[in-house]
Amino acid sequence: MAICTRHSFLHIYKPLLLLALEEYFRMIEMKTAALFAAATELAAALNKQDEAVCAAMRDFGLKLGTAYQIYDDCLDLVGDEKTAGKTLGTDLAKGKLTLPMLNLLSGATEAQRDKLRRRLLKGEPMDTTILAGIADYEGAIEQSLVTAKGMLHTAQGHLTLLPDTSHREALTMMIGYMEGLLDKCRSGGV
Repeated sequence: MAICTRHSFLHIYKPLLLLALEEYFRMIEMKTAALFAAATELAAALNKQDEAVCAAMRDFGLKLGTAYQIYDDCLDLVGDEKTAGKTLGTDLAKGKLTLPMLNLLSGATEAQRDKLRRRLLKGEPMDTTILAGIADYEGAIEQSLVTAKGMLHTAQGHLTLLPDTSHREALTMMIGYMEGLLDKCRSGGV
């Protein structure tokens, strides 16, 4: 399992602004999702589960961690700092290529993409008002939330190898909690 920093990965791709979705997901798998996967796989291994269960738990952690990172990316754009308990808008201010930004770029016209690229490359300040004026900002957020929910659905499928116990129920509750957070992003309640 490889782990890299977002900074080192974006150092290569940001100047080109050609980060493909596959590369974005690979970046998350090497960062946030890798930590989730290590925790869930290690828990299975320490409990002397067979290789199939350990692999399923690793895959569960990868999907849960990926969904969490997408949530965090969306929260950075639509959340409320007081409710979230952290500083928001930092990804946008730093020009990070998060899933909502990639969705925004992919859904924009060539002229809109050029405008976004220029602003990102120059390090010009941007906020959600500017984004909303450039392209389908809300659609990019919604598309990201749908992607995260799909990851959670896939994660749920990885739990089928586990016996029906309180431990499996706890993992299912984690998925439900994440779904609730995604729904709050959608409604602006975060």
